[in-house]
Amino acid sequence: MKAFLFATLLTLVAPLAHAGEPVQPIDGGDQWHIVYLDLGRAPYRGATSGRMTLTNQGPGELTNIKWSISGPGFSAKDNCPKALAVGESCRIKITYWSTIPGYVSGMLKVTTSDKKYQVQLSAFGEDDPFRNIPRPPTHPRP
Repeated sequence: MKAFLFATLLTLVAPLAHAGEPVQPIDGGDQWHIVYLDLGRAPYRGATSGRMTLTNQGPGELTNIKWSISGPGFSAKDNCPKALAVGESCRIKITYWSTIPGYVSGMLKVTTSDKKYQVQLSAFGEDDPFRNIPRPPTHPRP
C-alpha cells in the first residue's frame, strides 16, 4: 500500500480519546477506502478543525493528489505537492465553521495515483448561548 491516511484530531474544546491514533481505511481493492473523522464541538459562530496526513510508504512516487470537500460549513486547505516522494507526507487541514446548531456531516474525497479515500466528516455546532436570555423591556417615549 503506497498511501496511508491517518487523522490527528485538533479540537478547540476537548480532544477525543483516539486523538493522534492512526485511522485505518477499510480495504476494498480499487474501491474507495472509507475513513471517519469527527471534528468535535464548535462554539457558536466558531470553528473546530482536524488534519488528515497523507504519507507515501513506497515503492514509487504518488502523483495526481486531488481532493474535494462538501457539507455545510466545511472547508479545507493542503500543503500537498504535485508529486509525493517515498517517505514524504503532506497534510490536509479540515475546518468546520459553526453555521447551524446540532450535528452536521460532510465528506472529503482524496484521490492519488495509488488510492482513493472517502473521509466521512462529522462535527457538532453549539447553540447560541444567549438565545433564551430575555431582552430588557423598552421604555415608552414621553
